[in-house]
Amino acid sequence: MTDKARTRYLRDHAEPEAQLAAHIDETYSAAVVVPVRAEPSDIIDRIERSASSAPGRVLGVLVVNGRDGEPHVLRDNERFAGAAARSGEVRRLTDAAWLVRRAASDLLVVDRYAQNPFVEGQGVGHARKIGGDVALALHERGRVRSHFMHQTDGDALLPPDYFRIDVPRACGAAVYPFSHEPCGDPAIDEAHTLYEIGLRHYVLGLRSAGSRYAFHTVGSTMALPFDAYAAVRGVPRREAAEDFYLLNKLSKIGDIVQLRRPVMALMCRVSDRVPFGTGAAARRIVAEGFHTSYDPRCFTVLAVALRLIDAAAAREGVTRDNVAERLLGFESSLTPAVARDLAAYLCDDLRLLGRAEEAADQTHSAVAAKRRVHDWFDALRTLKLVHWARDRHFPELPVTRAAAHWKTASDAVRLGPSAAPMQRPSAPSPGPDAQLAWLRELDAPA
Repeated sequence: MTDKARTRYLRDHAEPEAQLAAHIDETYSAAVVVPVRAEPSDIIDRIERSASSAPGRVLGVLVVNGRDGEPHVLRDNERFAGAAARSGEVRRLTDAAWLVRRAASDLLVVDRYAQNPFVEGQGVGHARKIGGDVALALHERGRVRSHFMHQTDGDALLPPDYFRIDVPRACGAAVYPFSHEPCGDPAIDEAHTLYEIGLRHYVLGLRSAGSRYAFHTVGSTMALPFDAYAAVRGVPRREAAEDFYLLNKLSKIGDIVQLRRPVMALMCRVSDRVPFGTGAAARRIVAEGFHTSYDPRCFTVLAVALRLIDAAAAREGVTRDNVAERLLGFESSLTPAVARDLAAYLCDDLRLLGRAEEAADQTHSAVAAKRRVHDWFDALRTLKLVHWARDRHFPELPVTRAAAHWKTASDAVRLGPSAAPMQRPSAPSPGPDAQLAWLRELDAPA
């Protein structure tokens, strides 16, 4: 992306808060954006500790947000803003923003809870976009030297080398490895263990199927190239799942680099800050006492669907009349009933063959045609297909039982599309803590 394209984004699509960059004359080695809604103030000192090991001063952009009619959020936000102001030397920039100077970091506190509170429909995605647009504007003015902005959350413990990653500027994004840090409450800690098992089970399933969308989408762990950020017009203004939709878009313009280190620790906690996500899921698991996830056979269905997509894009004689037969040829354990049902879903509901024909007509090679079709069959359509397989054929299982599959199918995960037979998992699963330990090892980037 050219400088003009970033400038055009800032002119046409940035949030008004991006104009705060004109009030800041310090130069920073890096910037980290944190949406803050009823958060404890611990993240303030975590940024400072990590910044002390950075190659230069760091800017933390803290977008403190809330809506009218939420007195508990207002109270917690006031406490957070007061703690930030007391942590260093304050310089007021506008009525709704001030800069706090500390030893190794500055904090830009943006008030979107009292001066200009969020309205219905605005949430964490909007807060991330406000902070990201400020960081981009500072980068354009030469005030942030790094080519990446960091995006994290109040639950993250930032490692000392957090700001020292070495990633190609041309990638779509980088995501840090992560683990959940126990809080000492057995019910909450076990809920996060089960939830993380589910996260890793899903990504391992995508990887075993050969999906190019086999990466984690955890908002606390993202580093975004400024070029790519502007190219996809910033963070989606969603109340939840903004990280999933953002990384889905970024994956279409560059690789999602999965870092091996440093590992980010995310605190175990329950919350209602967003309608769904880690905190909300943990709260539900604590209340219900169990967690379920996808039967591994859903990923076998995905694997054969991806093989059909490749064959159709390469014009290898795929027609509506032979789709079910081709699917059975890809996977001998696929039943004829599932194959016929999947053929109808892919061809009649998704109109895959028309998409593949269009891609082949508009490109000059099978590789380019496949790339275009997989851009269309993206992370969202991948998730919908897994849900289709769950709802139509293979109901969810207790998460530890579902994930036990990877203990015997680890070669499929490492080597790509699985040829494992479509059998209901029956292997006994170890305890959740032991299972999560080997899932983390199996899920680690090569």
